[in-house]
Amino acid sequence: MGVSFETGRARSVDAETNLVPFIDVMSCLVAFLLLTAAWTHTAQLKVATRAGERPGGVPRPTPAIVLTREAVFVEDRRIEGRDYEALGRAIDALAERGDGPTVDVRADPGVAYQDVVATMDLAIAHGFADVRYGVR
Repeated sequence: MGVSFETGRARSVDAETNLVPFIDVMSCLVAFLLLTAAWTHTAQLKVATRAGERPGGVPRPTPAIVLTREAVFVEDRRIEGRDYEALGRAIDALAERGDGPTVDVRADPGVAYQDVVATMDLAIAHGFADVRYGVR
């Protein structure tokens, strides 16, 4: 494919357009977009939209673990500081109650990120498959 430009002089300027680099770039972009679409599909999180129900049709309350700067509250039990052994026992008791595989972890705005993640990991390790997070 060639292009001819008239410059007003006696001779013209011819330019040859090479399409091979353009085709290479487009084939790489198509491959990238296909891979991205596949990864986006496999990396989706499944989110439950309805709360579990008890036999009478009453919605089941989701148990909660609340982190403050001074203590951790598992339902009505207060655990001073960051005693993860006591927290593990309280989470076990919560799991044995049988309210389901979901637990809410809530934290005050001043709580360290490491404490929130450690609490969520502990809840997963003690049998809760669905751990949700929210700020109090």
